[in-house]
Amino acid sequence: MSQEYTLTDKDLKFSFSTQGLLMAAYYKYSLYKDSEDNQFKNFALDILNMFKQFKNEIYNIPHDELVKVCFAFNIFYKYSQIEDAKTLLLDFSDLMVENLKHIPSSVIKDKIDISCLAYINCMMLYNLTHMGKFKDTANKIYFNLEKLYQPDKGIFVKDTEEKENKFNCDEIILYLYMVILQNEYDSNKDKEVDYSMVHNIYKNQIINSGIILSWPEVPDLDNVERYRNFSSKAEDLLKDEYFRMPSMPSPESNELAPIFIKYVTLNKRKERYKQYKHSFDASKNMFIFFLILFLN
Repeated sequence: MSQEYTLTDKDLKFSFSTQGLLMAAYYKYSLYKDSEDNQFKNFALDILNMFKQFKNEIYNIPHDELVKVCFAFNIFYKYSQIEDAKTLLLDFSDLMVENLKHIPSSVIKDKIDISCLAYINCMMLYNLTHMGKFKDTANKIYFNLEKLYQPDKGIFVKDTEEKENKFNCDEIILYLYMVILQNEYDSNKDKEVDYSMVHNIYKNQIINSGIILSWPEVPDLDNVERYRNFSSKAEDLLKDEYFRMPSMPSPESNELAPIFIKYVTLNKRKERYKQYKHSFDASKNMFIFFLILFLN
């Protein structure tokens, strides 16, 4: 007698931020399809209608989830330019900014990933609206997180009292991009910019920390990726160092995938990083790769 089994994920929970990212992904994919009957665009608009219908529910979600929802709407509005999405984005972002007024500096520094994502949200919103409240909020976040950076060591440290500091892969990337965006803003305002902070964090906490297991080989000369703007012109040829540091192992040499592991731990006294496991989080890797492409 045959018996059917159904597998279910008991830990699966509804997440507004996940729905927001799906909305953005469906809409972006729909832009590559010419059909008038575009199911992916319809999926995205159905999710947007869900947000409109349950807007009041967003006001009760935790701050961390709200920041992620705002990021999803920032992405979606950039792709779609739909006014209803902009209205919701500004509505949710006002709540995010209001929350940040009452969050202590210690919490901002404790939750680096969420704080950096909130900073990115605020900078995108400022560029969209030119409203001072968004830049003021971004300044508050940056002012607090910049204090974590130690110029003499060229790293940011989460807890100065602890012997060891644990760095998650998304924390490092988000912190780095926060600094990059701040540098871009200052440069556009003709302010003097010190790029050493970006250089040092990239060198010490991405390359030297071992947070990435391996690095792909440099593209061949006949590959368009080897040229600036994919031009294939000799004058646009990029050096090997643009793609891979000589000290980084390749997937072929160490037989490990070129991905971010979950975290590394820094022993501050010895100034050494340790990889406890080669385990990785697929969702964080996908988020990091998307973030790099989206913000560039």
